Amino acid sequence: MENPMYSSLDESSNIDSVEEKELFLPREGNRLLDRRALPWPWIVSTLFFAALSTVLMAWLWFTTTSRFSFSTGFSTDFEPSRSTVQLETLRFTGGLELDDNNTLFRVVESNLPQYVGTPTREIDENWHNLMRGLEIVVDGDEASTVYDKTLEEPEGGHYRMSLDIYHSLHCVNMVRKGIDKEYYHPDGKIPYFYRIHIDHCIDYLRQAIQCQGDLTPLYYYKIHDPEATIPIFGGEHTCRNFGAIDRWALDQKRCGYPGCR
Repeated sequence: MENPMYSSLDESSNIDSVEEKELFLPREGNRLLDRRALPWPWIVSTLFFAALSTVLMAWLWFTTTSRFSFSTGFSTDFEPSRSTVQLETLRFTGGLELDDNNTLFRVVESNLPQYVGTPTREIDENWHNLMRGLEIVVDGDEASTVYDKTLEEPEGGHYRMSLDIYHSLHCVNMVRKGIDKEYYHPDGKIPYFYRIHIDHCIDYLRQAIQCQGDLTPLYYYKIHDPEATIPIFGGEHTCRNFGAIDRWALDQKRCGYPGCR
């Protein structure tokens, strides 16, 4: 049996083989890089973009939610009227108190217009003036968000609408008149929908009050009866300036129906 023949590996060939393998290894200068370090740039960039996305989403949420408010106008407010929003602090009037004889009475400030009480022409006129902006007409850019939602005027391009504050005032006035229906319907002829209308108004006002959610505190004090208390009316409330809203509405007013003035 012949002995196997072994030949030594050529040194230059061995070197070439090693160099060939090293061609496929990443280098930094003359130093070979560890393959395990390669994912770090991807990890860092992924974390960076994830953090950036979180910041952008938070910023978008903040700017969207902070853009609308009671003081600047809500997204549901009629957009052209938002510029009228001004805040003011008002003390509510017409509170209830007890006199020395423990008799309840309503505080009346005679220097202010009166809207309640035994019906008079003056009270009715005050209500008329308060609600002159009930129906308005908008056109052009101001009508861009309502043209397909409300009644178009006969001449075209003009649209009739109301701001909800005036409808709520109308409902208050309707309930007021319902208390003294004999005065407002002396002939006794009351429309068949009279009660339905008042029920609608009361429920509408309920929803409006709940919607506004006035959180102004109401305090109490004791009266002669040790087991009874009475609220302290006349506290200060943060309100939207009605005068500014009313001036804007009157600028949009157009008389196109009977009795309008």
